[in-house]
Amino acid sequence: MPKRVPRPPRRRAARRGGPPARRDHPQPRGLLERILDIPQLEQVVPLLPADVLHRVIQNCGLEACGELVGLATPGQLAGVFDLDLWKPAAAGLDEEFDPDRFGLWLEVMMESGAALAAQTLTRVDVDLAIAGFAHHIRVFDPASITPAESMDGDELPDARAVHDGPSCEVGGYLLVGRRSDSWDAVVNILCALDAQHETYFHRLMRGCRRLSNSTPEVDGLDDLLPDEEQARFDLALTRERRRDQQGYMTPAQARAFLQMSRKVALVPGTTPPANPIARAYFRAI
Repeated sequence: MPKRVPRPPRRRAARRGGPPARRDHPQPRGLLERILDIPQLEQVVPLLPADVLHRVIQNCGLEACGELVGLATPGQLAGVFDLDLWKPAAAGLDEEFDPDRFGLWLEVMMESGAALAAQTLTRVDVDLAIAGFAHHIRVFDPASITPAESMDGDELPDARAVHDGPSCEVGGYLLVGRRSDSWDAVVNILCALDAQHETYFHRLMRGCRRLSNSTPEVDGLDDLLPDEEQARFDLALTRERRRDQQGYMTPAQARAFLQMSRKVALVPGTTPPANPIARAYFRAI
């Protein structure tokens, strides 16, 4: 009779609730240290795709990646912001601009110094910067800080009294904070912009000033969005177009595709009709 070969012993499965298996993957901080130790880092970072740079920021934390952010190109920053500054309120809903995250970006930029932070911000599209700053501050002309009198002789309150919040003057503009978080970073980076990048600073301030005084007259003849909401809509639409060129589908398109897919009748021997959304998507790419 042939000899019976014994089977190798089976490994015991880990008990439920026991300690997790050890992973040899490096910790996020170790990964960032190895990236920062790369020779000629200032030449390597601009070559990274925006989604790769964003994954590094996600894994290592934005607060730890200030040096990488300072080396990013305008195209990289635009791509990273498209991924990082937009969040849905819930899974499957449309993505909306996240002002808290924008404020954190300003704080991280400021860790490298006001001058470098201002230089980095000038590589950001000014319309995006206007939308981001408009969530944090209102901007008024200097004349608005002078108390005026009404027709009855009563003194009218200035902008600081009407809008409760921190305030200061930068570059001839009155800034009134809409929120207290990131206020110091907002003011410091705007002061640096005023001192070193005057053209960008005034474009930014004029845009924020326009959004701070948007109260259209109600006449019943039209239904227009306030300037602030219109700016957010235009910003989201521009982002969707960029993402569409990269092959991404908007949440609204995904919801419509799934809804139409649920209505397909799966009858044996018949071919389901083509989905017009999928057909249009593949035709576009």
